[in-house]
Amino acid sequence: MKSLGWAAGGVAIALEVVGRQTVPWRYRALYVLFAFSAMFVALEEMSYGQHFFGWDSPTWFNAHNKQGEANLHNVAGSKPSRRIRTFANAGFPCVMVVFPLLALSRRGSYEPGSPSYFMLPKAELFTLTLIATFVTSIDGGWGFRIAKLGELKELYWAVEALIYISVLWRRLSR
Repeated sequence: MKSLGWAAGGVAIALEVVGRQTVPWRYRALYVLFAFSAMFVALEEMSYGQHFFGWDSPTWFNAHNKQGEANLHNVAGSKPSRRIRTFANAGFPCVMVVFPLLALSRRGSYEPGSPSYFMLPKAELFTLTLIATFVTSIDGGWGFRIAKLGELKELYWAVEALIYISVLWRRLSR
């Protein structure tokens, strides 16, 4: 999951560089914002290398992070984590399904130079997004819990982020 975030961020940075002659600056700025967001999530998920490099959490994180790790998403009773998850639960379906459906219903929406052309996938991510959206809806729904479905959803989101930016790369780097 973490390496998918790094890969998505790397492709987004490369898209910004390759698109300097053909992509308006405001879209390139959004690619950079996407890259930093993907890399931030990857760093947060790996607690900034804490377990990989074997270093101990600073005292403050031991006291305020529910898992005693050096990341921000598990502080304050996991409030940042819940907010990020709520944003993703709404954002992924909108960007990957709803907005593309609206754009596909209008003629010329994906013509070169249009916002949809620079920012939206077409139907490439519909199925994966719908699976990711509903994967956790069965958790606890029939009187039992399936462990780690939230983690599976996060994996789907990471895959979607990489596919999303790769679709834009393929479209814009020709």
